[in-house]
Amino acid sequence: MYYQLTDNNKVIRPAGTTSTDKLPVLIWIFGGGLYTGSTADPQYNLSGITHVGQQLEKPIITGMKA
Repeated sequence: MYYQLTDNNKVIRPAGTTSTDKLPVLIWIFGGGLYTGSTADPQYNLSGITHVGQQLEKPIITGMKA
């Protein structure tokens, strides 16, 4: 998988894809209400969703905005 970190954004692209591939995109905007959690918390790791897309042969790009 390809990880790209920009400021507080995380973008995960499946292995074997390029930046020009037309893939569906899932973006999760984390809203912890300034109370708990963050995008750095392992329980919010989106690579699992990206991996399942690969297994189903329907790759997806996942991203998270803090």
